[in-house]
Amino acid sequence: MIDKNTECIYNFHAMKEKIYLDNNSTTPPLKRAVDAMAEAAGTYFGNPSSYHAIGADARLIVENARIGAAKLIGSSPSEITFVSSGTEANNLAIFGVCDHFRRVSGKKKMNVVATAVEHHSVTTALAALAWEGVEIRTVGVSADCVADPDDFKKAVDEDTVLVCAMTANNETGVVLPFEKIGKICSESGKLFFTDAVCAAGKMPLRVADIGCDLLSFSSHKIRGPKGAACLFVKKGVGIFPRTHGGHQENGMRAGTENAKLTEAFGVNVPLMVTLTYGFGVALAGFAGVLAAPILQVQPLMGSNLIIVVFAVVVIGGMGSILGSILTGLGLGVIEGFTKVFYPEASSTVVFLIMAIVLLIRPAGLFGKEK
Repeated sequence: MIDKNTECIYNFHAMKEKIYLDNNSTTPPLKRAVDAMAEAAGTYFGNPSSYHAIGADARLIVENARIGAAKLIGSSPSEITFVSSGTEANNLAIFGVCDHFRRVSGKKKMNVVATAVEHHSVTTALAALAWEGVEIRTVGVSADCVADPDDFKKAVDEDTVLVCAMTANNETGVVLPFEKIGKICSESGKLFFTDAVCAAGKMPLRVADIGCDLLSFSSHKIRGPKGAACLFVKKGVGIFPRTHGGHQENGMRAGTENAKLTEAFGVNVPLMVTLTYGFGVALAGFAGVLAAPILQVQPLMGSNLIIVVFAVVVIGGMGSILGSILTGLGLGVIEGFTKVFYPEASSTVVFLIMAIVLLIRPAGLFGKEK
């Protein structure tokens, strides 16, 4: 007897065409990532810790990927630790900090503050810590799943060793006020960890702006392979390792590094940086136009929103990601200069100037994605 759920799965597999819409769970890897992984597996098979040439080639692959991962969040490459998954990164952050306070600093009484909507890899880690005698303090959220930063102020005290607040929720997509929480932690001298697995590559993230001491993100959420993830650990933050053995990953995670997975992770980062920040600039241009009536100002291009939409979406999207970046920059820079030197200019004039800029852009700078 086949139940309804099993029958549904069978029917799905029988379908010839499938539409995948579960990208917040995992993303299909880009061809460039798959190709890089295959090449690294066959060509860069050496142990990255070996001192001979083949090992050095593998080490170069790993370190180049580390540089790329650091660029995605604006950190130093030396602050990036490669692990196998977001879950491992989260566990290393939480247990690593608490174990360091307990075993290295000799602290016996401690508590951890976290939101009520953290990922299961965080909540179950905290539950395990509770069994070990660590007090877990939960900060609730509003009806729209947003945590109040002031609640963190009230929750922390002299025994707080870590504050956990995810960047964006994996179920609802709600972005938490992580920068405000980070500021509170910085002012109170508390370590701040944010799980950015569902945010990295989808929104601009800079660890300096966030004010975090630890941050996790994962390859398979940004069109890379499963089996590779990162934990950012700010310089000077003490972490007690969960695995013991060799010196790999600055002593934080023993075990031979997987060059093929880190390479596949690393090749995606330039594209993610471009998408995240390039389109962010373009959206900023839209925001200026849309906010004009609210701010009671009349931007030069505000009189013709259709032209703005056309410029960004159509012209900016022709051929290269760079076009979209230039469009966003053009909305702000060209409008600003035109206001200064030619206050009477119409929106059509600005549109024509921007169109010329886009037409002479270096087409295909980033190549076409296969």
